[in-house]
Amino acid sequence: MRFAILAFAFVFSLAGMISCSQPSKEFSGISSTPAVAGTGSEHVLAPGGDLLIVSECAEGMGSREYVEAQRRLLGLGADGFMADINAKRYADIDEWQTQMQLKPMRTGAVHLYSEGLDAESVSLTGVHKMGSVPDAIRESVGRSGDVHIAVIPEGPYVVPEYRPKA
Repeated sequence: MRFAILAFAFVFSLAGMISCSQPSKEFSGISSTPAVAGTGSEHVLAPGGDLLIVSECAEGMGSREYVEAQRRLLGLGADGFMADINAKRYADIDEWQTQMQLKPMRTGAVHLYSEGLDAESVSLTGVHKMGSVPDAIRESVGRSGDVHIAVIPEGPYVVPEYRPKA
């Protein structure tokens, strides 16, 4: 197995995904960063909660095809983007990453802290930019009143799962 499953007994108003040992080199969709939309973050994020992503993104956004998919998402909106890809027989290169990004975005708000993306690139992510991780945590806890935080390390190498206590 090349990933670990991290079981949670309840869902969280605030979930944070952080790359602890190896910085993510590019944004390439939340699914490739420590944010990992496609690995189940939406399963442990309470409706209306906040997903905080901390990732270096030293090599920028990723492929040209991914950037184009992000532009389509921003232009069409989430429902329009999904209708567009569902109407096609074959997927475009790297658009699956944008599709996976929509999973936690449909559950709550996604926020990104990165020192490796310029303002234009951050705007293409389609998520909220954090100026400060501690401030974002305080604001999220203040909004929800819930002090429990799920911390999901190593992005695509850890799969968060909701397993209610019996």
